Amino acid sequence: MSPKLQEIASRLEDARMHLEFAQNYVQEVLTDRVGGPDGDYAYRRAIKAETAALRNYFSVRREYEECLRRQAQLSKGQGA
Repeated sequence: MSPKLQEIASRLEDARMHLEFAQNYVQEVLTDRVGGPDGDYAYRRAIKAETAALRNYFSVRREYEECLRRQAQLSKGQGA
């Protein structure tokens, strides 16, 4: 695995863990939901954090997949 691919793989794992944390936070807020403005605010913040984590995860995943494709193409070109 190339150093660039390793770096992206590490970022992907970090993004996955951040997404998992954000999803767990949403569930926690829903479980412990307090009525009124405070509960609404906590829920909106949790959803916002989850959305940001999803965007980041899919962005890094796309970058990882593109890097894998480029490496496969290079390997295929060298093998021909």
